[in-house]
Amino acid sequence: MNPEPQRLPELPELWEITLGWQPTAHQQQQFQQIYEQILMGNQRLNLTRITDPLEFWEKHLWDSLQGVAPLLSQPSVQPGLRVIDIGTGAGFPGLPVAIARPDATITLLDSTQKKRGPFAAPSDHPATEKPSSPGGSIRTGRPIAAPSWGL
Repeated sequence: MNPEPQRLPELPELWEITLGWQPTAHQQQQFQQIYEQILMGNQRLNLTRITDPLEFWEKHLWDSLQGVAPLLSQPSVQPGLRVIDIGTGAGFPGLPVAIARPDATITLLDSTQKKRGPFAAPSDHPATEKPSSPGGSIRTGRPIAAPSWGL
């Protein structure tokens, strides 16, 4: 029997003070689901060494969203936002951004399929539990050819 996973801290005041945004109860639940799935995926692959709930909140969730903070507090600034997360690994920062901005199109891209973590298919991760809306899909992929940058 697996022990009950620890709960992520919610910290609504800290979200608001630092990012000008707070997750809804549903978004908080989605963050918790990512955390639990990452912990389960860590049993098969080394997805992250960061498993303490507070450290996970800071290093994976908050860090993922702090770079897009202006787009969180004023989503109308960039309607139909399209983001690509290159080298997504276990899904950071792409998955938290997808949860925070369900109206956005987020592409998760990594060079190896095994790094997609516990999310075997796009529909497996919590960010896709929202109703489908124009521009709100999440896609994953991997490069099929080397870039021609002349390195």
